Amino acid sequence: MLLAALLACAVRPLPPGPTPAERAAALGDPVRLVTEGDRAHLLAVIRAGSAHDPVGAEGTAWLTAQLILRGGSAQRPAPVLEAELAELDAALSVEVSRELVIFRGDAPPEHAAVLAARMGELIARPAFDEAALGPLRDEAERALAGGLSGPEALADEALDTWLNQGHPYGHPTLGRLGVLDRIDSPGLRSWHAAHYTRQATALGVAAPAAVAEPAAEALSASFAWLPEDPYRPYLAIRDDSARGRALLAVQGPPGEAALRLGLPLSVGLGDPDWWALSLAAATLGAAPSDPVRWAAAGPADLARPQAQLTVQLEPQSAEGAPFALRAAVRQLEALLDAGPDERRLDEARRALLAALDPADPLAALERRLTAALIGWPDPDRAWLEAEAVGAALDRIDLDMLHMVVVTDEPGTLVETLLEEAETPPVYGGELPDGERIDEDAEIASWPLGLTPERALITRAGGLFR
Repeated sequence: MLLAALLACAVRPLPPGPTPAERAAALGDPVRLVTEGDRAHLLAVIRAGSAHDPVGAEGTAWLTAQLILRGGSAQRPAPVLEAELAELDAALSVEVSRELVIFRGDAPPEHAAVLAARMGELIARPAFDEAALGPLRDEAERALAGGLSGPEALADEALDTWLNQGHPYGHPTLGRLGVLDRIDSPGLRSWHAAHYTRQATALGVAAPAAVAEPAAEALSASFAWLPEDPYRPYLAIRDDSARGRALLAVQGPPGEAALRLGLPLSVGLGDPDWWALSLAAATLGAAPSDPVRWAAAGPADLARPQAQLTVQLEPQSAEGAPFALRAAVRQLEALLDAGPDERRLDEARRALLAALDPADPLAALERRLTAALIGWPDPDRAWLEAEAVGAALDRIDLDMLHMVVVTDEPGTLVETLLEEAETPPVYGGELPDGERIDEDAEIASWPLGLTPERALITRAGGLFR
């Protein structure tokens, strides 16, 4: 049970003011999706992610969301809520990203309305129990100091932090080491009042027909206690002036290396290439014949208006990481030079259309709420055409490429690539055919175009201070 760690807190009196029924009319009507099955799903999506953290108090958004979940409400202490949810066979969880905080509730249909009321009670009127805050700060600090949950997660956060230096995206959702211990519950209460507002919130219900309506009404009424203040945007400025390819080698634990590629994209939500770039990014994935597997993601995949391209490579051994890096960058260059391949384009088109209209009701509901809050433009079918994708690919500049490798041998990796030494692949099992071996030999000595001033080495903890 996700609320198993809830701690006791004092019961607080209800704040004065209009009743929920009087205030509910001003809150956006929850989106309803009728589903089959034996569970009801509730969503509250709030545009109060880590990009909204105050400078010098990074981690505020994550701590606020977690304290809401684990610290009880103004009416019910945490142990009371925990016991009630267990009796209802219900669960609550929360996810914090750069842009959004997503609360998810799950219960049998007959208990959906009760869960909706408890969910709104927690989120709109949390207790902000100081006793529960200390363990949360410790949890965040341990994760940041220890390289998050492993090399793959560390590589994702390292790339995001590096690509967005000076921008509100430029720190992990967990916050920064050295500032978390300064954040207290009165500060979180004040930040919650400013950012958890009706305009920043979208609600949704995916449930069987018989309970969808009463659950939506209960959800709307319980969230009506949120203040009416407008959404508070963050200042979005990112410095993309540095030129030249760059490598960040992060000291990681022994074992497999994690590799990421990324670059900023100079497009906004109003740009006509927004969707075309999302489709273009998907065409840059690895083909079955490529020596290394990877997947690429563009603006729409990342659920954020600050656009970037990211490429996630399959894990490699420390010895195989230099070859994998060279193979992926070389093939990306070739794909950009050649333009959209019809087979790749068709596969990417079908995948992106499926993502825009997911078959899973909960995924579809979450996407609708996310799009409504962030303000995604309605897709124009023109972006599906090869000409639009080709034009969007022209906006991807690999001279701005950022490469992140989390490895237990960062110094060796950087030295090898700067010296442009040959880095043969590490074959596991049978050797490939002669043609493949010849091509791999060419890749093994292919220059990445790195310079010493753009090749950096760091420890995980140093990234997040």
